[in-house]
Amino acid sequence: MADQDGAPKPPVPTKEDLPQELQDLPQFVTWRYVERDGKLTKVPYQTNGNRADTTDSQTWTTLDEVARYVNTKAPRAGIGYVFSEEDPYCGVDLDDCIDEQGDLKPWAREIIDTLDSYAEVSPSGTGVKVIVKAKLPPKPDGKTGRRLRLPIGDDETREIELYDRERFFTLTGEHVDGV
Repeated sequence: MADQDGAPKPPVPTKEDLPQELQDLPQFVTWRYVERDGKLTKVPYQTNGNRADTTDSQTWTTLDEVARYVNTKAPRAGIGYVFSEEDPYCGVDLDDCIDEQGDLKPWAREIIDTLDSYAEVSPSGTGVKVIVKAKLPPKPDGKTGRRLRLPIGDDETREIELYDRERFFTLTGEHVDGV
């Protein structure tokens, strides 16, 4: 696993792009692309350059600190938000929902409109991340949260992923129109 010098520069949201409620929580990390098994993946980091841990709040910080770091010391890094058991938020990850023309696919528009919450385009430009006030239901084994996959419609190959802890979302600040 090595840093990928040829990776695209992550988009960096400004404070004006993000909901104040998120900004008020010290649950931010930086992130950058890292090559793993021949493909680029998004890895969370602390502002000291060490890896961040989505299960350890000691490795997270404020948006102001992360923004200062990204804008002055780590221009190839992006900004991420970590979901925790203590916050009221859940992340909804919609992959491959923006077509080649930049339009939302109808199934994604329906989900985004129904959730009526903060939604932004993912760094790839082909997905959407939504942050809503919610918690995942208990799993059949009685354990709570972290990740839930749900099929979308009749297409068994398409699903959405939901997270409410131990996961971070990359943030772009590129709002989805109409939300």
